[in-house]
Amino acid sequence: MQKKLISFLTAAGLALVVALPVQALGVGDKAPSFTATTMDGEAVDLVELIGHKPIYLKFWATWCRYCINELPHAQHIYDEYGEAITVLAINVGINDSRKAIREVYEEARVTVPTVFDEGSAITSQYKVIGTPNHVVIGRDGTITFRSFLASDELDQALLEAFNEAAGEKL
Repeated sequence: MQKKLISFLTAAGLALVVALPVQALGVGDKAPSFTATTMDGEAVDLVELIGHKPIYLKFWATWCRYCINELPHAQHIYDEYGEAITVLAINVGINDSRKAIREVYEEARVTVPTVFDEGSAITSQYKVIGTPNHVVIGRDGTITFRSFLASDELDQALLEAFNEAAGEKL
């Protein structure tokens, strides 16, 4: 009886946690810091990136059709703004693998620096509840834009971040 009660209370507690609304970080919020290593072995420390140039994080997964369809967009942003904006793809690490990422990247000819978020720690910090998820972070470390799909609004936010970075270099 006691085991059943404990099981019931545990299940009820988990159901409550799952049912609680998760509020994503929004525009104006401070971007959570993280350290990670890209799939190419490059160390990434958000604290060290802040203050140098804006940052574009693209959260995605290989099993997400929208994410795959948006890979050319991410590559274009990296190619176009990579010197002025830090572009980083973050695979959410849920039901995915480094092998699957490499296969998708090889087929799509993607070279965007990518973190495999094993354990989904970064994904959780940013309260990502679906993919794709796009986050633009200003040089001051605050989130300036967030959206679920690549859009004209995302492109405008990235252009503004680029212009801000370029203007401060002049």
